[in-house]
Amino acid sequence: MKLTVFLEGSPGHEKQSLAIVESLKEFTDLDVTRVHISKTSLWNRIVATLQYFLKSDGGCKYQVAGSDLLIGTGSSTHIPLLSCKKKFQIPVVTCMAPEALLRKRFDLCCIPRHDGISGAPNIILTNGPPVYKSKSVERVENVGLILLGGIDASSHTWDDNAIASYVSAIAHDSSNIQWRVSSSPRTPDRTIKCMGEIAKTHNNVSFFHYKDTPAGWVEEQYALASYAWVTADSMSMIYEAITAGCSVGVLPVEWKRPNNKFQKSLDHLIEKNFILPYEENRKLLIRNNIDALDEAAKCAREILARFA
Repeated sequence: MKLTVFLEGSPGHEKQSLAIVESLKEFTDLDVTRVHISKTSLWNRIVATLQYFLKSDGGCKYQVAGSDLLIGTGSSTHIPLLSCKKKFQIPVVTCMAPEALLRKRFDLCCIPRHDGISGAPNIILTNGPPVYKSKSVERVENVGLILLGGIDASSHTWDDNAIASYVSAIAHDSSNIQWRVSSSPRTPDRTIKCMGEIAKTHNNVSFFHYKDTPAGWVEEQYALASYAWVTADSMSMIYEAITAGCSVGVLPVEWKRPNNKFQKSLDHLIEKNFILPYEENRKLLIRNNIDALDEAAKCAREILARFA
């Protein structure tokens, strides 16, 4: 299969597309080409949308002739994908939910259930975003991860003291586990300072600033660790840890809208015993996710069933 993947520069979006690509490689031979979409102004996006609807070739600017399939994630990829479909008649696939005006024009949309989108012939609903599946290695029983998100003013309030108290309590209650704590690009400096102090006062805690870890470090940790605690705002890391086969718990944050799509997704995962809430089991010694998620493989199988 000749596949062209459109990348818009957002790491979270690109990882979803590339996770599906990696899963497809497990099932079939792939010839993969990458197209990088330049960031454009709102005005240019409006012009591109008008060209898509008004021009016979959709205003396509990309040379993808000969591809069997196009895939991309994120709103910046939608018009480029659809314009290529209009010009070359190549099937297009996206993750997440495109705008309603465009949604029916995609051949397949892989959409998480928490987005609240109704099913349709060109939609498959997933339990979460497609994420990389860590390579199988021998898991270490006494190693755990604690992964921190951070500030996002639109969705939640970040409380440095609360997060520090959760990490300290976990380290105290699970003294037999060697905890590796990692920050992320959204983690504020004050939280990072707190984690450094906790690492100094707890022999079973090591802190890793995300800037100091090499590419692929967290994926290696997912594969090694038996347990993982992830802050509730970091949905992608929660799904990555579950998919890797870790026993996963969630550290709470204060949502600005309590019944938002992220909390609905967490409630679904709790109901299905994929994750444990912090309040119920701080030691996280229960192997809660017996059947690990692999939504990238689910999407890959659906793509092959429809387009191979």
